[in-house]
Amino acid sequence: MSTTRRPRPVHRNIHVSQIISYRLPPAGIVSILHRISGAMMFLLLPFVIWLFDTSVTSEVSYERFTSAFIAGIGFVPAWFEGDPGATYRPVLDALRDAGATLVEVAPPKVDAGPLTLPIVAEGAAVFEEITRSGSDDTLSWQADEAWPNTFRQAWFIPAIELVQASRLRRRAMETMHAWFMQFDAVVSPPFAGDLLVLTNSCGQPCAVARCGFDDPKTPRTVTVMSRLFDEGTALRVAAAIEARLGQWDRFPPS
Repeated sequence: MSTTRRPRPVHRNIHVSQIISYRLPPAGIVSILHRISGAMMFLLLPFVIWLFDTSVTSEVSYERFTSAFIAGIGFVPAWFEGDPGATYRPVLDALRDAGATLVEVAPPKVDAGPLTLPIVAEGAAVFEEITRSGSDDTLSWQADEAWPNTFRQAWFIPAIELVQASRLRRRAMETMHAWFMQFDAVVSPPFAGDLLVLTNSCGQPCAVARCGFDDPKTPRTVTVMSRLFDEGTALRVAAAIEARLGQWDRFPPS
């Protein structure tokens, strides 16, 4: 009885024109990709060494390389328009010149009115001794809105209103935390949008940077706020503003 033998496969070199139609097994594809990735790693090795060396040279160089991954610096356009908002436009230009990514945002939707009660009560508690002893009479500023009168008025805040304001404060903290998570920092003119009350009440760190002078004796400042427990970002942004505007070494005449 005769049996028919199956022809044994023969592997030969293929022509370039046959590469597209050639059925390469998965192991062959993986092998080729492995060699390509190895060649790319070898070619990119000098760049990786340079990138590592430059990034660890200083904190400034490290921040430059990580800036591609930051969320940017938020600002509300309306705060930088009109009078006196337009006088703060050079701050935005300075940040762009420093390589920052500016993000236009809407102001937080939080009613700051009730939040002043806990702030005033906490301040009065800290300075209780000078109020009880009458030492607050020696302070030079005694206008109705001055701190000595604010501390005195705090003694008449009803406990129920303080508790209710503290509950609203907790909600405001959650809203402000979510708002600040959209970016790394916020820049604004002083007292813009009730942010002073909101950040004082909700805990976001704040830095004040010099950005010019209204007159030889009156410096102009801008406010930089950042996320909770991230004071370093606020300080770096404030330092960049002063450095770009050349204001870091200017002081009013003594």
